Amino acid sequence: LMVLTLGDTYNPAAVQPMCSCTTLGHDEVRRLIKAKGLKTIPAVMQELEWKTSCGCAKCRPALNYYLVCDWPDEYADDYQSRFINERVHANIQKDGTYSVVPRMWG
Repeated sequence: LMVLTLGDTYNPAAVQPMCSCTTLGHDEVRRLIKAKGLKTIPAVMQELEWKTSCGCAKCRPALNYYLVCDWPDEYADDYQSRFINERVHANIQKDGTYSVVPRMWG
């Protein structure tokens, strides 16, 4: 179906990069983090030749998640690399506003 729709330009083996900071896809980044024993976001960016020095809003949360998953006892969670919803206890809406649900203790 994809070949009929897209024609010769369709390549099922082509991998989309995580973001514009790298040419690598998510699966390749995860594999290389484990294979090379990378344990910090700066180490990942340097070793995997990131195009930007500090990443972006797409790759930093992903790298933070991958490192927490692969090295739970050794990696210190980077709070600033979390998704905005996890940092501020609010949900960002499609129009850019936030909905806040107050915490109810007890």
